[in-house]
Amino acid sequence: VTGDQDDPDTDNNEDNETPTPGGQSADLQIVKTVDDATPNVGENIVFTLTVTNNGPDAATNVVVTDNLPTGYTYVSDDGAGDYVPGTGVWTIGDLANGATTTLDITCTVLATGTYINTATVTGDQDDPDTDNNEDNETPIPEDGTCDIVLNKVVDNPIPMEHDEITFIISVTNNGPLNATNLVVTDILPDGLTFVSALPSVGTWSYPNWTIGTLNNGDDAEISIVAKVDAGTAGNTIINTVSNSQDQTDDNTTPDDDEETVTIDIITIFIPDGFSPNGDGINDYFVIKGLEGYPNNTIIILNRWGNKVFDSAPYNNNWNGKNTRGVTVGNDDLPVGTYFYILKVEDTKIIKGYLYLNR
Repeated sequence: VTGDQDDPDTDNNEDNETPTPGGQSADLQIVKTVDDATPNVGENIVFTLTVTNNGPDAATNVVVTDNLPTGYTYVSDDGAGDYVPGTGVWTIGDLANGATTTLDITCTVLATGTYINTATVTGDQDDPDTDNNEDNETPIPEDGTCDIVLNKVVDNPIPMEHDEITFIISVTNNGPLNATNLVVTDILPDGLTFVSALPSVGTWSYPNWTIGTLNNGDDAEISIVAKVDAGTAGNTIINTVSNSQDQTDDNTTPDDDEETVTIDIITIFIPDGFSPNGDGINDYFVIKGLEGYPNNTIIILNRWGNKVFDSAPYNNNWNGKNTRGVTVGNDDLPVGTYFYILKVEDTKIIKGYLYLNR
């Protein structure tokens, strides 16, 4: 300090201070985890980055660098734009003492490449512990293949309208790996209405049978009951089942990941009775549409269970006479209720009652 006047003591005209550099410090820590350490090739995995400021001061201009290596393809992240996949930079900015923030990065595992994934964190402040500024994860991909084989059958391939039919679906894992997140899907086609399902393992929520994990060599089964809708007579219905899982399906058998069942809806109409009285009207027991199924047989029983008529094939020619039992005089059967058993195409058996009136 100086002035115009004479200063009798110049020793106090000057003073100084010498600050010692050191300033603020913030111990930034990063931890990296992965949701699946042994993923399958082609599967998506999630890396989670957790950054914590252990203090003692607030951190500014905090930045994480995480460049995905060649063994992965970027899919998405939850950083709301703060992470730039092209540069691998996650810009955090300010992070208070004691605060924590996270970032999830989803990527697809490739068949080849480098799999060790490293992330580092930096900030403006002095970091007293740099050993925790970097972390990495190295998932070990597996060649995720398994051979899933489906088989589907139906208990009645030629039902009638309003019949309930049961599809039985079996699934087998021929390996070599265990199947995970295995789901079998059966979307019933038009003409069938879902009734119920009973799986041996897993859970059912139409149209998906969620098995979950099916180990190498194991199998499972489900029964699906459906009702044939009205108005479907004469139609052919194709029902297809398919599967999906985490692993690649190694199809050693062609199309074994899809199974189709064909159902032919019978068009016949069976009357409740007839009147063989010789008036030329309704004198024969006529099953409409039976001519479309020439491979058929019919048996007529009386109320005591005795056979009174049979034919193979049946040509709509029964006129109410007893052709198989012992008769005395007239072989015309009496008025009453009779029981029929009709077999169509060697598989479909239809049973019911008819009333014979004269």
